Amino acid sequence: MDAVTAARGHLYSFFCGLLAPLPSAGLLEQLTRGENLAYLDVLRGLNQAEITAGAEEFAAYLGGLTPEITSGEVARLAVDRTALLRATGAGGVKAPYERLFRPKSEEETVIPAVQAFYRRAGLRQPNALQEAPDYLLTQLEFLANLCLQQDTLPQADLLCREFFTTHAGTWMPDWAAQAAQAAQTGFYRGALGMLSGFLRLEGEFFQ
Repeated sequence: MDAVTAARGHLYSFFCGLLAPLPSAGLLEQLTRGENLAYLDVLRGLNQAEITAGAEEFAAYLGGLTPEITSGEVARLAVDRTALLRATGAGGVKAPYERLFRPKSEEETVIPAVQAFYRRAGLRQPNALQEAPDYLLTQLEFLANLCLQQDTLPQADLLCREFFTTHAGTWMPDWAAQAAQAAQTGFYRGALGMLSGFLRLEGEFFQ
């Protein structure tokens, strides 16, 4: 397995692990462990401004947690996550679905096109929560799977490039940057800032 592609796959999985779970004391405790903090060092090493700022914000948030994580803090994160990932309109940020970032004339074609791409890749639709095919976390998980299954999936690199340039990369970087600005907690400001920077690097990688 190509080391660079595998590393990219693990980073996509890392972002899924930050954004997919509902906030809980257990999640926060898990993220303070060494193997998770190591991803912050990997991301900082990419020397991208948004990533660096997001990593510092995220690390500062984790570092400021008290030993006894309160239910109030978990509730504050849950409100922020709902506003951002379920789009209650916080800060004017759209819900993270590709179809909402397409011209009106293309909205109805997005889901069939994404589903067809999943079938072409020979992978089941990602995301155990069975979200919409064009949802942020569904597409992030699909990109992670493509990167991490390069040894068994023919043309995984080409499929990853095509999916990013025709689907994920057309809307995710801008959404993540807007969502990071609208976030009300250091957790999601940091996580989404890192994601925005990482996706911009991916766009440069595929040029």
